[in-house]
Amino acid sequence: MSASEFFDWLVSEAISADVLKLTQLTVASEIDNLSASFECEDLEAEFDWERLLLAGSMLAKSEKRGHKEVALRVATAAISLNTRSVVKDAGAILLEKLSNHRSAELAAERNLIASDRSSRLGATMRLEAYRRKFENSVLIKSDGSWLNVNEFQREFWKGASSDGSWLSASAPTASGKTFLVLQWLVDSMGTSKKKVAIYLAPTRALVTEISNSLLKILNGSEKIEVSSLPLKEKYLSAISSEKKIVFVFTQERLHLLANGLDDQVDVDLLIVDEAHKIGDHHRGVILQDAIERISRASTKIKIIFVSPATQNPSELLEDAPEGVARIEVDSDIPTVLQNVLLADQVPRKPKEWGLRLMLDEETVPIGVLNLGNKPAGVKKQLAFVAAAAGERGGTLVYCNGAAEAEEIALLIRLRTHNQ
Repeated sequence: MSASEFFDWLVSEAISADVLKLTQLTVASEIDNLSASFECEDLEAEFDWERLLLAGSMLAKSEKRGHKEVALRVATAAISLNTRSVVKDAGAILLEKLSNHRSAELAAERNLIASDRSSRLGATMRLEAYRRKFENSVLIKSDGSWLNVNEFQREFWKGASSDGSWLSASAPTASGKTFLVLQWLVDSMGTSKKKVAIYLAPTRALVTEISNSLLKILNGSEKIEVSSLPLKEKYLSAISSEKKIVFVFTQERLHLLANGLDDQVDVDLLIVDEAHKIGDHHRGVILQDAIERISRASTKIKIIFVSPATQNPSELLEDAPEGVARIEVDSDIPTVLQNVLLADQVPRKPKEWGLRLMLDEETVPIGVLNLGNKPAGVKKQLAFVAAAAGERGGTLVYCNGAAEAEEIALLIRLRTHNQ
């Protein structure tokens, strides 16, 4: 039996029933106003944690997304459910084996695991933990510090640091793409001769968010200026002085800067966030034109495309000039669990909605959500279900346009106010 076949057996047979129960428990624990369909009074008696964590540790070595996702579910359950401290510590170690250091740190910050975990580990485990931490870290040259990263982030940092190359990076949502890109951008500007960098964000809201994140990373440093205004003077000042600049633009603002400089704009580094939007009908054309316009004017430009879990990210590198290395970083390794739930009204009970979790091509019951009010119409149903399920921490609701978003937001506020 090959390693891959062994991992498949673990997932499909050996621990499948226990992982399903753990999934139901962990998902239910995150939802408010829920009468759970599956409950467990004694987690120690119900589950063989040593067996589950051993299986998770082996699955963490697999390269397949499905195997790593099962390991992540075991680790999450071990930490978030009401388990013994030794089980929680083992869950945190499993997260680190999955290169998910940030989740382990977050669990400690939220007091899900006791602090100073390393003091409770034996010498061998401490050495192993230090080895993993070293292997999954990158050096920030500008200040000499080390940054813990996951597998995707490590490969991105290595590829982006390669001179004379264009890079296209694709990874699932919540894999830390934007965080690492900004860290690398600041480090690259601070340790190289690059003078002008442009970060393209798809919306004005993201322009503000990215600008604030950059300023936070710079922490008051005056060597690099951050600007979201397409001003000719700021560009010329950076070119003629020692001070460097990072412009954070939408594609329209990039065109405005190029117009103001009569296309005499020389950019060292261009980062295109949400690069898959090049495929959009209208704004995608504007984005493609902006990229081509800047790359024509800048003979030594380095371009980095960042997109969320897209197919064939290498296609974005087709316009790279001859002699420029094309690097593709494509990852589908999960770093967080994303659960898709279906909500259906219980027959003749408009205040009660059954929740089912989508797993592969099947659904499993999670419980009955109690709304407290009778929602009339699809919009009220969406608003009331979202408000009831996320009473502790809120719920992200996707809407079709600004007007509908405002209407549903008002309904959520009304529902919350009437509780």
